[in-house]
Amino acid sequence: IGSFNFVYCDNLQFNIDADGCRFLGNDLNPYMVQLSIPGKNGNYTIPNTTKILYSFGKAAETNGIKKLTLPAGLSISNSAYLNNSTLEELYICTGDIGTSLDFYKNQNLAYVYICKDVKSFARPIFAMCYNLDDIDFEGTINEWKAISKEDGWNATDGGWAGDSAGTFHGTTKDITIHCSDGTYIEEGKTFK
Repeated sequence: IGSFNFVYCDNLQFNIDADGCRFLGNDLNPYMVQLSIPGKNGNYTIPNTTKILYSFGKAAETNGIKKLTLPAGLSISNSAYLNNSTLEELYICTGDIGTSLDFYKNQNLAYVYICKDVKSFARPIFAMCYNLDDIDFEGTINEWKAISKEDGWNATDGGWAGDSAGTFHGTTKDITIHCSDGTYIEEGKTFK
């Protein structure tokens, strides 16, 4: 299911959880596709049975959450938390994070924990997250290095030539990765 597939579908029947979030699902899994997040401040853990986090695409719909946990097996649509101004902590346990822009310009994001099951993340997953200097990674340094990371995932400026599949031109920042067997510096670079 791609980004914005359910925009303006006001007549869909959906399930609502205790936090007021809307989901598409069925009798076997009422929380299959998450369509909204809680309109409240604080912490939020996406249900373990949720398989798709729909692209909200509007910062106003995700603002208010300070701590977010993404469970294993979750697929995140493009731009799910784009331009969020309140998210400070993020816990990621899903294998592949992002297609693009998932946490782009999360100005207050300062703490990220990534489970060792994560195998890849797309650009610009943490681009323009100026307060993000450290990431805690559950695995080893070698497991961190084995994660597929696209150029510009930690960009501080620049952009991509052409469409989203284009070449990154800009600057990335140093990020300290705290692993189970030591610390690794993901060094910033300039791409021309």
